[in-house]
Amino acid sequence: MQTDGYAGYGASASRPNVIQLGCWAHVRRKFDVARKASSPGAANIARQGMELIRELYYLDNQEKEKPPDQRKRYRQEVVKSCLDKIRSWINRNQVQAFSYGGLLSNAFTYINNQWSKLTVFVEDGRLQLDNNNAERHIRPIATGRKVWLFAQSEAGARATATWYSLVETARANGLEPYWYLRKVFEEMPMYLRDRKPVNDLLPWNVDSKELEQLARRD
Repeated sequence: MQTDGYAGYGASASRPNVIQLGCWAHVRRKFDVARKASSPGAANIARQGMELIRELYYLDNQEKEKPPDQRKRYRQEVVKSCLDKIRSWINRNQVQAFSYGGLLSNAFTYINNQWSKLTVFVEDGRLQLDNNNAERHIRPIATGRKVWLFAQSEAGARATATWYSLVETARANGLEPYWYLRKVFEEMPMYLRDRKPVNDLLPWNVDSKELEQLARRD
């Protein structure tokens, strides 16, 4: 489960078989804010932190399209050394950073508290450095709730979350949401009647060609 440092995720992350993964984009944002709004000395340290994070992203992106096993090996051999470099930089500069206080101190506190979660990605080639993609996909919810104001009930909020999850996961898997949902609505009764595994209808198990055929048939 990839999150920022918000403490509210703790309950979900503590469930069995759940591993919490940190987000480097949120770390970078903390240092960027400190760079823009701090004294020259503090801003210089923040700038160094951003340069190291930029290097981390650059190295990790070199094997972005490779299979997970190969990407994991690359991360262990190459990217991990950049993490070690960042950790050493933190250790060398944190006393001075905390002496400046303010936003730079906040950035160092954040990266220290999140460090064990921020390094999880090197253990699995499927994982990403940040959750920016997920945040882009849930932005319509943040926009919409200003208009809706309320979900009416806890069940309503849960239903909204389920629908958004289905629609955005369909998009992430290259499916047109309308035709994907049409397929689910049409086939779900048969799946339930025949007690077939409904997992077959999850977006990553549906072939886009099936939806194209459905669209042509309509």
